[in-house]
Amino acid sequence: MSALACSRSGSLVIFLTGTVLWMSCLASPRASEPPLLKISKIERSGLDRLQFEVTTPYPHRRHRVQTTGNLDRAPWREAAGVTLSVERSNVMTFAVAKAGVSSEFYRVVARSHDLGVTGSYEVAFDKNFDFDRLARDGIKRVSLYFTWKEFEIGAMDPNDPSGASLAEDLDPIIQKLGSLGMKTCLIFELTETDCDEAAPQACWLEYGIPRELLYDQNNTFLGFDHPRLSDRLENFAVKVAQRYPSKVVTHLFIGNETDQFLRLHGYKESFKALLRRLNKAVSGLPDHAKFGTIFTYTPDSLSPNYNAMAREVAPLVEVMAFTIYPFLFHAVNDQKVAPAASLISQWFSSAAEVAAGKPFVVTETAHPANGDFGTATEQLAYVRLLIDYLKTTPAEIEFVSWWSIEDAETHPFRGFRHTGLFTNNLQEERPAYRLWTEASQ
Repeated sequence: MSALACSRSGSLVIFLTGTVLWMSCLASPRASEPPLLKISKIERSGLDRLQFEVTTPYPHRRHRVQTTGNLDRAPWREAAGVTLSVERSNVMTFAVAKAGVSSEFYRVVARSHDLGVTGSYEVAFDKNFDFDRLARDGIKRVSLYFTWKEFEIGAMDPNDPSGASLAEDLDPIIQKLGSLGMKTCLIFELTETDCDEAAPQACWLEYGIPRELLYDQNNTFLGFDHPRLSDRLENFAVKVAQRYPSKVVTHLFIGNETDQFLRLHGYKESFKALLRRLNKAVSGLPDHAKFGTIFTYTPDSLSPNYNAMAREVAPLVEVMAFTIYPFLFHAVNDQKVAPAASLISQWFSSAAEVAAGKPFVVTETAHPANGDFGTATEQLAYVRLLIDYLKTTPAEIEFVSWWSIEDAETHPFRGFRHTGLFTNNLQEERPAYRLWTEASQ
């Protein structure tokens, strides 16, 4: 596929497997010369990676190719042809100059509004959940949460009623989502996220990990990278990645908001060692879901040292993920914050830098529609502002998922009880739902 010169006032729009590419010429080439820059090949390489081969008709002259964004570590290359890789949702700017001719600037935007919803634990194990309705409404992605513990218990003892199995509990849902053309993100939690800070380690650890894999004879936590635990986790992660095609299960996250535990109890280096091992095992597989982990996120402007650990972890995985809740930062102090464009920008714009310049995922974001911290009108405003931000931002966000599809009225923190796009059990649709679904199409 070739993208040639664009007119002084026109623009070229190319549709490529669901991703829209805009190529607009900010300064047209001289009429007496052929176009200076050609995008001569655009092809998919891997899950959501676009490969752009940039060529020039002047191989015998000196050229300078400047890139911005996460395109090329070097600021320029002198070459007749340059191959650049860029993740979806990145904004690329190429500037090419040669002696005696003014610079020609081309802007290419690869953008896809990949928006999803997060299912509660009940949804994750409910084979009769109405995914058909979500698909008809235009929802194309669902994130499903589980604790790793239940699958590990099921693997160790298939007769244990507290266990689960991939074949009986997960396969039917993945097959259903695949038949509906929906993508999914699988999240397996290792630690609890809602324990009180003064709670013992067991409150955090035994939530997502079987007790027999955690401690030595003195009841001391062995660490995340101890073979007793890490061997089992690697075996599980590889099994899941091999079991489901990446066109359906696009992302696999081990650990959800584990940074909450690490901040209080340490074991950061142990957790990093585990991620290195899991990432190496999964990323080497063919046709695999992207591997990563999930941390909570607060902008550096509000908490300067909050993301230090995420900066260390992000280079160790294929994709970093964050949970981003602007309202929550204030709600913990019983304060309410109204949605505003400046608030969205403050919270989302710096996440790309924290993710080590790589594409990242927002596995959870929301605003309450009822209760002490929000209304349905404010929830709708938050969705509208977020969508407007995603339309214009150069941040490399692979997808954004709303937490959750329905209210969680039993959640321990009242701020999260009414963030659903529906009330409990899909009884009543909120105005924000339609806006969210329309933006994802």
